[in-house]
Amino acid sequence: MLEPKAQLYENNRFTGSTPSFTSINASILRNSPPHSLSEDATPKLVSNSNNDPIDDKTPLIGADGFIVETQKQNLLPQQELSNKFKRLSMKLQNKTTTGDSHQFMNNFQQNIEKANNLNAGTNEPTRESAYYKKIHETFQDDEEPDAPSSCASSINSSSSKVPSSDSSSFDFNTSKDDSFALSGNRIKADKTNNEEIPIRKDLLSQVVTDTRFKDLSEEEKIKLFIATKGKLNNNNSNTGLNIVYDDNNASHLSSDGESVASETSVNGTNAAKVAKTAYEAATMAVAEQEEEDLSSLFIRALHPFDSSSLQSEADASICLSFNKNDLAFVHTIDESGWGEVTLIDSLQRGWIPMNYFAIAIADDEDDYDSDDETKIPNSHYLKPLFHSCGKFLLNPLSYKTRNNKYTFSIKVVNSIRDGVRLLLQETDCLSRSNELVTKRPVVRKSRKTLLADWYNLMVKANEFKNTSSFNKIEVLTLMVYQVARKAVSFLEIWSVESAKVGQAKQHAKPKATHDGFISYSLLPSPPLAKQRITEINGILFSYLGLILGRLDLIEHNQVGCDILETITHQIILLLRELLYISKVGSDFTSEKPQDLDASLDCLLSLVSELVTTVKALVSKTFNESAKEKVDSFGSPQFNGTRDYHYTKEGGNLIVIASKMVKAISMTVTSIRKLLDVTGDFKLKGGGERTYPDYGKMRIEPEEFVRKCSLGIAKNLNQPDNFKNFSVTKPYKSNRYSLVRSGKSGDLGFTESGANLMQNILTNDTTSPFSISTPEFQQFASSESNGASDIKNELLVDSSGNLLGASFKGLIYTLTNEEAPPDYFFVSTFFICFRSFANGIDLIEELISRFQMEILDNSIAMKKRRRLIVKMFQIWMESYWNHDADYSLLTTLINFFNEGVCIILPLDGLRLLEIAAKLSSHPLIENKKRYHRVNNQLVNRSITINKKKFDRPPSIMSDEESVYSMVDGYELSKINTNSSTSNSITALPLPLGIGNQKSNAGSLLTKSQLHTIENLNAAFRSILGDSWCESSDKKYKPIELTTLISNWFKICDQTWVLSNYRPNLLDFNGLEIAKQLTLIESQIFCAIKPEELLNQNYTAKRAHLKMAPNVRTSLLFTNCLSSYVLESTLQPRISDKLRVNIVKTWLKVAISCLYLRNFNSLAAIITALQSHLITRLDGLWQDLSEKYTELYEYLSSIIHPDKNYAVYRSKLRKFLVANDYNIPIVPYFSLFLQDLTFVTDGNPNYRKANTFLNQKLINIDKYLKTSRIIADIETLQISYLDTEEHHPKRYSFLSLSKTNTGGSDGYFISPVPALQELILLELWKIIQLNNSEEDRAWKLSCDIQPRDVS
Repeated sequence: MLEPKAQLYENNRFTGSTPSFTSINASILRNSPPHSLSEDATPKLVSNSNNDPIDDKTPLIGADGFIVETQKQNLLPQQELSNKFKRLSMKLQNKTTTGDSHQFMNNFQQNIEKANNLNAGTNEPTRESAYYKKIHETFQDDEEPDAPSSCASSINSSSSKVPSSDSSSFDFNTSKDDSFALSGNRIKADKTNNEEIPIRKDLLSQVVTDTRFKDLSEEEKIKLFIATKGKLNNNNSNTGLNIVYDDNNASHLSSDGESVASETSVNGTNAAKVAKTAYEAATMAVAEQEEEDLSSLFIRALHPFDSSSLQSEADASICLSFNKNDLAFVHTIDESGWGEVTLIDSLQRGWIPMNYFAIAIADDEDDYDSDDETKIPNSHYLKPLFHSCGKFLLNPLSYKTRNNKYTFSIKVVNSIRDGVRLLLQETDCLSRSNELVTKRPVVRKSRKTLLADWYNLMVKANEFKNTSSFNKIEVLTLMVYQVARKAVSFLEIWSVESAKVGQAKQHAKPKATHDGFISYSLLPSPPLAKQRITEINGILFSYLGLILGRLDLIEHNQVGCDILETITHQIILLLRELLYISKVGSDFTSEKPQDLDASLDCLLSLVSELVTTVKALVSKTFNESAKEKVDSFGSPQFNGTRDYHYTKEGGNLIVIASKMVKAISMTVTSIRKLLDVTGDFKLKGGGERTYPDYGKMRIEPEEFVRKCSLGIAKNLNQPDNFKNFSVTKPYKSNRYSLVRSGKSGDLGFTESGANLMQNILTNDTTSPFSISTPEFQQFASSESNGASDIKNELLVDSSGNLLGASFKGLIYTLTNEEAPPDYFFVSTFFICFRSFANGIDLIEELISRFQMEILDNSIAMKKRRRLIVKMFQIWMESYWNHDADYSLLTTLINFFNEGVCIILPLDGLRLLEIAAKLSSHPLIENKKRYHRVNNQLVNRSITINKKKFDRPPSIMSDEESVYSMVDGYELSKINTNSSTSNSITALPLPLGIGNQKSNAGSLLTKSQLHTIENLNAAFRSILGDSWCESSDKKYKPIELTTLISNWFKICDQTWVLSNYRPNLLDFNGLEIAKQLTLIESQIFCAIKPEELLNQNYTAKRAHLKMAPNVRTSLLFTNCLSSYVLESTLQPRISDKLRVNIVKTWLKVAISCLYLRNFNSLAAIITALQSHLITRLDGLWQDLSEKYTELYEYLSSIIHPDKNYAVYRSKLRKFLVANDYNIPIVPYFSLFLQDLTFVTDGNPNYRKANTFLNQKLINIDKYLKTSRIIADIETLQISYLDTEEHHPKRYSFLSLSKTNTGGSDGYFISPVPALQELILLELWKIIQLNNSEEDRAWKLSCDIQPRDVS
């Protein structure tokens, strides 16, 4: 394809001239005959210009430095670059090359030119470059020594020395049944990787039966087999490609071209050592899957070309001459139609006209066209090899070592190795015992030559591992070119010879077989394992997705049940083949994933349940009465709010299908791990082993829906009512929604279902769910002015911050591929979207964005769709409301199965797996609806989690001087006037006190613990089952979560008690503070974001029970304050004891401060600041100065002055220091105060800055709300030293787990008995206050009467 180009091209690396493509084209044009095509079909161009001999051909140079094309030039005939080469040009532009590779390729080409010039006078008839001889040269290292080859042996060789150029140095087994086992021998990428080489168990039979090695374990036998290359006796019957190199025994070629090796003697003692060394040196590298196919970089000449025919010497100097069928490797393609290539035979690099060439690898549909001599027959067999060679040649120095030097990629070399193996496997020449190899010497010789070059490449690559020497990289590059040449030569010879003996692979009509009650087509040849696994996984998920999302079309429908039986039968076929692939893969290696057998057992068990459940459902359907299965068109709600109730059998089927999705995912993952070890392989063929063509037998969702709908239409009651039906609102999600509603005997249709039935009745030959059908044309979307129109629905401030938006505008911001949203905005949206929309609105907008097409920008559309998929994933995993969103689940499943999987298969399967986890509790008729706790599949934080560090030296170092007086308050002692007056002495300060960094344990004696347990037992006997289940007489602690839940319930009940004396202060105040902190922390960490939205926490919405944990926190705080008042004002105690009680509460308060329990601190100090206590003058006069100062200091911390400025400054330090995971219990009421201020102070909507003045959602209000909630979430860190109390939080961008556990120095040891007593004591005071109104005021007046004056 030749096109005039007006720009000088200055990349000539061969001469100093700078010829243009224009002059090259002109040269060809002036030499063209007046005919458009010659007899040999060589492409030529007709010149329309007048050949004026005095016409000045001097190019005119414009001001911009480029050639100005004249009118004559514009009249020259032009040709377009073919689409294939345009795509290839784009592919080359997207590939990056390291600077070292670029420099290497320049040096490499210069060396080739020198060698070719020196060889020019020899008059050799071949066009092969003389530089290929360098492969067999030996040279001294010109760089630092490479890594020791003994650490990275890739071949089963006893020496790392490179074999000589003589082919006799290669030792090939001569046994008739021997073949080359390419699997399992790879260059070792990392010397610390000691994976076993995959060994087939049937190859170990000689080791097992040999009495010399009977005491060896199976692993040692495998090592011995590898070390001795399987040559344990004279009877070698290996299969596979066993290439052996032995320095110590000279080998020679036999008469038939095969090399003969001397037998290696094995000594039982030394064999173990050799085995260990060889085993540690061998490894299996995982084959790398590439997104782009690079095999198209190899092209083949369709016609000959002589560059000397060009008139310009400068043009001829950079252009190459070539013959027909010459193979070349493409480096660059210019838009003018010229390409820079390397001719693989001559290794010359230069420019060629691309329309003289075609891609060497033909399309699959054209690959068997033997009449076309320009094509390589069966060229698709070369595709994996050419892809790997192309990857190496594009960027030879692609891997960066630890020394910041570049070297070749071991993975790429290994993939070349796999390409040769696949070529031999496809041609059935993997074994030398093959009939074609045995009978045709030319095939045998070609195969031998290819394997010799392949072996040289692997040995050299192993020796040159980690090298940066250009000399060594040149050798590897030449070897890669050589392997590519020999592979083409082998394939051409094999194709010709195999045709002669009738073994050529032809496109035959697929066979068919009959299994049970269905017949299906078969594949003409066995497939590859990895490809088959992917196909089976996709079909299984599709069928299970139909069961989960479309069961309403199957139940009460005999046609649907027939299709269900067919699907079930195909599922069994698919799983049977899945099991077979895992068995075949396991036979190739003794090392398989540990969870493979368990996942297969689980899957097989579920298959049995599936068959049983399907039979039960089908039997029920066929035995139903007419009333149970007739659908009626009536007035039932058509807006989707009426749910569909599954039958008992249908509900069981959904539960089993959801379990099967998980089991299949686990099984496929395990099998893929197995294939990573063994490498990909072609499944066995022949005999009775056949492989169904699932692509032809598969039931597509569209066909499934159409057939089931036709079956339902037959049982319609009053079908004429559908004729005039019209949809109230054309949701795009209607095509994925439930069709039916109601239950057995009361079946109806949803609005989308009625619309579907209307279409079926009017025209049953058209697929109702095709986007091209008329009823869905109104839903089709295109984005023409979407970006500009949406700006009118967004309101931003001067800094670009989003203030308001319509719901559509929010979805646009959420899925904007050009500017993806930040993490915090995504969290805010999903936390708050139910405040201004509902789930169906969200689904509708996301589906609309997913289906909207962007003209001429498929890359942007793909990015957007992946972003939409990510939003669906985040919603279902972390923000799913099981009650509110349940009715949307089938719509989502159908969209994933019928919409996403078509465009993004892997993403669709991942979403189906998540949705299946949420489908485990379907709505079943005549059964109470299951209400699930909103436990999310993945706990995500509102803000991105930062890296967590160890605890800092001190968070409050500026106040250590104040805290150092802790010892003066004798926190380790209890009230000396209490009934248990024993003091605890000589105990260290516990957690967080002073400079202590570790937990000192409980401060209670055994006798005190026994007393507490007795008190609890007395309460338990009174409360009975309302508190805990009756158990043995021996006291057993109860989980704190259960205690808190039961405590909240009994606080609403009325009980009559005989003893109301406060007993809590009879025990150590510091231990009380510790257990108070654990209780408060448990309640605080349980608070969910949804409890803090829409004022759900307020008293006016308490009856809705939408914020249970918030209500529990507020109740506990109020009860603690009441308990402080009651204990201080209790009657019939002395003034001295009353003073001591105040001191004890001050000790508890300061302990709470050191434990960072600000909520209990506030509750205690607020109670002491109450007028009921401050009015008692005598109490405060008797209080010592030390405790008075302590009271004043603690009061200043939670003083409301300047909106609690002192407390907020302290809290800010902990928020900043959250990277250290410091547990804290904040003053929670202030958070509620802030939330109330934001909610009441900001409107729900804003007005847009447009002439329409429409209302926009005030997203700024919800962003502010989310920031407060994020601060709460940041502080939700447990004091408990157990993994289960540190929830794992995830980032939706990276989906990685981050443990948010705290440092050991902040843990508190729980005392369950004391925690129970605290809750029961607080409950007792509630009962006391409920029984007597204004009790605290009366007690205060009894101590100090009112001053009536």
